Amino acid sequence: MLLPLAQLPTDAIGAILVTGLIVIGMAMVGRAVVMMFKRKVQGPDNTTPAAFSLDDLRRLHDAGQLTDEEYEKAKQVIFAATEAHLQRKTTGGPSQSDLDLAKARSRAKDR
Repeated sequence: MLLPLAQLPTDAIGAILVTGLIVIGMAMVGRAVVMMFKRKVQGPDNTTPAAFSLDDLRRLHDAGQLTDEEYEKAKQVIFAATEAHLQRKTTGGPSQSDLDLAKARSRAKDR
């Protein structure tokens, strides 16, 4: 039969608290180890998020802050980045889209 906490000797209560703290500490350390292992196995996130969405570009273009030419170039960069990302996800490696994206970015920087 279980004794109420008030009837337990002081030494037993102390031992229970110490054991509980040790278990909690071990759980926290275990969680940290799992997170580090997961990060190491997955590697760094090499995806580069787009600076603007198509909606953002459309608003800038409509507001007159982007010329037609700038809008089309930026739109092509986003399309190429999306295609390259999808290609990497399905095949696991670089694709022609990656090369197209690099060319589009290079052209955009040159102008």
